[in-house]
Amino acid sequence: GIIITNTAPVFNVIYGDGSQPSVMRYNGARVRLCFQASPSEHFYMHNVAIMQQSSGTNAVAGTETALTFPGGAVSKLVQKGTTEWTAWADFPLDRQANYLVRFERKHDVSYILGGAVTWTYESATPPMSYINGNPDDRLVLLKEIEVAYPAQGIYRSGIFDTSLASPTYRQINWSQKENIPDGDIDIRVRTGSLPDLSDAVAWLPLGYFQSNIGNTIAALSGGRYVQYEVKFSAASPYNTTAILRDVTIDWEATPGLVDLVSGFARGPDYGIIQAEVNGQLFTKGVEVEMEIFKDGPFGTNQVAGVMEVRPLNTGR
Repeated sequence: GIIITNTAPVFNVIYGDGSQPSVMRYNGARVRLCFQASPSEHFYMHNVAIMQQSSGTNAVAGTETALTFPGGAVSKLVQKGTTEWTAWADFPLDRQANYLVRFERKHDVSYILGGAVTWTYESATPPMSYINGNPDDRLVLLKEIEVAYPAQGIYRSGIFDTSLASPTYRQINWSQKENIPDGDIDIRVRTGSLPDLSDAVAWLPLGYFQSNIGNTIAALSGGRYVQYEVKFSAASPYNTTAILRDVTIDWEATPGLVDLVSGFARGPDYGIIQAEVNGQLFTKGVEVEMEIFKDGPFGTNQVAGVMEVRPLNTGR
């Protein structure tokens, strides 16, 4: 077996978003770590753990979680020039927080300072690690941190202008790809009269709409500006998430006459449409209902149809 000498453990410091140097970029519900040995030396490690940092090498109470290697081993020989991953562990990571990765070692401090694989940060004012209790500006052996999807995430849309002083809202619906029970999407909506929604009323509903069709929002106050919020939920093992494709908020528009100019082009395997309303290109996808009349030798010819005009590759 692996014999660990009585040496102080190594603590690597993983800084959250907003700290310098920042390493964490994502939240996650599970985590695993990758360690890399130097090209010339094996490395023995033992009792790996991750925890949220309180200060220095002190952990926030109740956050320390032991990590094992595949098969449940608590010790690992990392062969020279290779990497080893720990097994996945349930450990929620908040990208705003700082974390400590601790491991015990067989090697003395001369190996850590001279032979181990380390990474430095060009502006490492905060310690990157603690070796023998002393702060150091290098990450030691820790090559990667991988996180699974978080249990829950929130996306809030931009603010949309209906151009109406007091619109009558009807429904909110959306298209999605859900991987139930591993992924779920729920949505709610709010309105206000100010462009920044600083006067916004309470979200409708107070919870979230859980079905993606038939969601009535007639009770929503008639604010000119509207915004929606999406709650993404995932379940263990947090490997997949639902996908939101589009959201449609329906309100009664004011009838009016416009000058619609459109052009069509068709190839063997593609079609292109360009349309302008009152000389302006579409900025959002719209549904157009048209009736065309033309006088002919045997009377007036009439054709009606509905088409959806949605700008492609514009993000609109």
